[in-house]
Amino acid sequence: MNKFIIFLSFFILINSFINFTMAENNYYIISIRRDENDKSYDSETGSIQKAINELVNERMNDIYDIIQNNQETFKINGMEDEKLNELKNKEVISRNSSNKKFKFINHNRPETEENKISDENLIPFDSKLVGFICPISNYYAVRAYLSKEIVEKVKELPNVLYIEENRKHSPLSEGNRKIRPLNGRIRPL
Repeated sequence: MNKFIIFLSFFILINSFINFTMAENNYYIISIRRDENDKSYDSETGSIQKAINELVNERMNDIYDIIQNNQETFKINGMEDEKLNELKNKEVISRNSSNKKFKFINHNRPETEENKISDENLIPFDSKLVGFICPISNYYAVRAYLSKEIVEKVKELPNVLYIEENRKHSPLSEGNRKIRPLNGRIRPL
């Protein structure tokens, strides 16, 4: 009986380890570009910025829909990923029943009167699953919490340039070399 309990404990431990290492839900950085001829976001007119904002918001809604429609791919050890609890919010439920879309709140770069998306059919929403990062050159970077299984679906969306898993990098090391900040610049030691 003792050997059976040890064997069962060992089996459960190995199984948990395999499931944990295979669960790869993570935040991804997604680059969205409206038009390759667009200039840098800050160099564009308010109307072009508005068009970019509208397209990025539309893509973020598409990404949110993909997450919502593929919740089963987020399971960790057979359990629902807690980050998906947002999908049970009253705003999400209201959106689903009304066929409306979200207007994702941009805390990093609030809209101006010139580039503001004005559509009464959009529900203002502050999401932890999908959100703005910032414009970079002539594309806009957003973040989304995705499972490995749905990354390809997001890549296939129109205007998505690339998608990359968000990894933690230490600002104080570059490979095996140590570096340190010097007057706002990074200099190798």
